[in-house]
Amino acid sequence: MVRRGGRSVLRPGDGRDALSARNLLRQAWLCSNPTLRLRVVMQMCRMRFAEPLDASLSLQQIRGREGIRVREAYARASRDTGVEWSGRSYRRDRWEDADPINRALSSANSALYGICQAAIVSAGYSPALGFVHTGKMLSFVYDIADLYKVDFTIPVAFSTVAEGTADLEGRVRRACRDIFHARRLLSRIVPDIERCLAVEGAEARQPSISTPTRRFRRSLGPDSRRGSWWREPGGRGRGWWASMVVIMVERVPASVRGELTRWMLEPRAGVFVGSVSAMVRDRLWEKVCGSLRGGAGMLVYSADNEQGFSMRLWGSASRSIADFDGLLLIRKP
Repeated sequence: MVRRGGRSVLRPGDGRDALSARNLLRQAWLCSNPTLRLRVVMQMCRMRFAEPLDASLSLQQIRGREGIRVREAYARASRDTGVEWSGRSYRRDRWEDADPINRALSSANSALYGICQAAIVSAGYSPALGFVHTGKMLSFVYDIADLYKVDFTIPVAFSTVAEGTADLEGRVRRACRDIFHARRLLSRIVPDIERCLAVEGAEARQPSISTPTRRFRRSLGPDSRRGSWWREPGGRGRGWWASMVVIMVERVPASVRGELTRWMLEPRAGVFVGSVSAMVRDRLWEKVCGSLRGGAGMLVYSADNEQGFSMRLWGSASRSIADFDGLLLIRKP
């Protein structure tokens, strides 16, 4: 639900519509890299103009032209509709004190934010990780919505006010709904996001902490690369989005220890520590469990829960795991 001035705009869709976190991880990578972030900002600014811009223009020069473009859009809409325009001004806590055109613009922008947020989260991006706008939970929504305001919300707001001020907010929202549908805005948003983020260097990934050998990848099977994200040194192949994993074993054959040391460190006898993906972690655990002959093993790994980790146990261990309403504890004999 997106709210503006006591009025509501429904935003259907949530992050569960996306099948993977690949887009979110790429967005986070671009946001956290100052060079790439600036390139995305430049790309967003250029996309707001119908005509190509000189490649030599600086970001400040592009922003200056963008300010002129928006001011001209307001002035043009005012001339075409006869609605007086004295500037953008409103306060959320004093909604009714704003003049009709400013209330209409805010209502139209809320509708635009709603459809943009629906597209963003459904495609697996974060509404909060903005490039031009920062520090807000909808920063990326504002970034993307700015691509369409001149063509959608400004004309709708001025034309609606020109027709009268009765039920202004409701009429603006219905007018936005109709123009969004007629011009198929929703189908344009995700491709435009891809264009914004398709900057030089966007596909580069930093390598993981550990780089497994090809022999060990073969021992894990052909699917061990599936779902990976980072690139190996030199840009060849793909690796894993890794997380902390600890495997402890008791009374196991030397072959099991040798298999684990191909991937993980053994700082203490029977204790193996490494940084691997969920798929590799599960494959390793399967190998440990399948190789135990009277021994025992425990797996501890990072998890999205209140404790921040989860545990698994297999075999004849001297201790056991007790689940107390979702809280995992160790039970001693």
